[in-house]
Amino acid sequence: MGTRTWALIVIAVLLGGSYVYFFTSLFEREEIRIVYQLRPESVVQPTNGRRPRKLTAETQAGVFPVVFTFDKEYELTKLQVFIASELKANSDATPIWSLIQANPDKPVKVKGFRYGNVPRGMKPAEPEFKKAQTLGPDITYLLRAETTRLKGETEFRTKELAKD
Repeated sequence: MGTRTWALIVIAVLLGGSYVYFFTSLFEREEIRIVYQLRPESVVQPTNGRRPRKLTAETQAGVFPVVFTFDKEYELTKLQVFIASELKANSDATPIWSLIQANPDKPVKVKGFRYGNVPRGMKPAEPEFKKAQTLGPDITYLLRAETTRLKGETEFRTKELAKD
């Protein structure tokens, strides 16, 4: 093969490589996408011998309960919730709620959970995290989720329930 053929091959490889790098997501780092929703609770009135449903700590404290959903199921290794302003001021801030994988040998896939409810396959990281701290109204928090390979985080803000 002549010099001209080699030059055309090199140009074709460079153009192909440039296309793959700039126009595909092949080299992008995947991250966990997290969506949150504020979910109002309805109180079930006792009828036909049924007991009323217990309200969550958030509803009792006057804020909407928060539900988190991931873009797909993940085998989570760590979940942490921080007060966003504290985390921005100090990168070593203590979380207000922290969970770790209960059994690394038997990971469980999680698609979503409600703040304060421990998802399947998780356990409190320390005894003080057994019960999640009650969220306050109009405060911005940050949820950080991790797997063995991926990380993701989202900020969420609680809202005060309307007073009757």
